[in-house]
Amino acid sequence: NTKRHANAHPVILLDWHNYADYCSIPEGIVRRVEAGSLPIQQFSDILRTRLLMKNGGMWVDSTILLTKAIPDYVFERPIFNVKGLNSDFRYSNVVVDSTCYQSYLLAAHPHSATYSFINDCLMKYWDTYDTLIEYFLMFYIAKLARDLVPEAAKEYDAIPDNNYDCEILGDYLLDGEPCTDDAVSHFFASNQTWAYKLSWKSQYPLRTSDGEPTLAAALKNALEDR
Repeated sequence: NTKRHANAHPVILLDWHNYADYCSIPEGIVRRVEAGSLPIQQFSDILRTRLLMKNGGMWVDSTILLTKAIPDYVFERPIFNVKGLNSDFRYSNVVVDSTCYQSYLLAAHPHSATYSFINDCLMKYWDTYDTLIEYFLMFYIAKLARDLVPEAAKEYDAIPDNNYDCEILGDYLLDGEPCTDDAVSHFFASNQTWAYKLSWKSQYPLRTSDGEPTLAAALKNALEDR
C-alpha cells in the first residue's frame, strides 16, 4: 500500500535486522532493548527520530493506510506531521495536543531543529533514567520543541493542516458500520485525507449485526485484489 502511493519515492521496509544499514543507535540503547529494560516502542521512537535527524525523508508506520499519493509538499517543508485533526476520535484525550501532532507519520529535512532537539532529549533521558515515565514521551518532547525552540516552532508553523479524518476511519471500522456509497465516498473519494491510522490491535468486524458486509470487509477485499 505504501509503495503504491509513494509518489515515485523509494520505500524501505525497516526491521530489527536492517535498521543499522540506515541509522546508528548507541550500543547502550540496543543492549537495553535486547535485555528487555527498554520497551521496543521507545526504541522505535528513537529510531525514527535519529533517521529523520540524520537522513531526512519520511517515516510511515505499518499501521498507516494511504489512499492517495503522498503530496509533494510533505517533502518540501522542513518537517511534516499530521496536524489539525478532527478531535472526535476515541483516544483524543490520551496524549497532549493529539490533534496537533502524532508520531506515526513524520517527515523532515536532514538536521531539522525539531528532530535534532527530540533526539538530544531522548538520548539525555535514557542516559539518565532506566524507567519509562510516559509511553508518549516523544510527543511531550515534540511539544517542548515547538513551544520552546524558536526554529522548531518555525518549522512546525510551516506545516499546513492536513489529514483531518486521519483517526476517524479506524473508529468507523471498529464500530462495524455497513459499507455504503456515502461512506466509501467520504473516506476514499471526496475526502482530502490521504492517510488513515489503523491498529493491528483492533479486530474490525467484517459483518454488521444484520449480516451485511461492513466497510472493513470492502476495504479488505479491495486491498487483497491489488
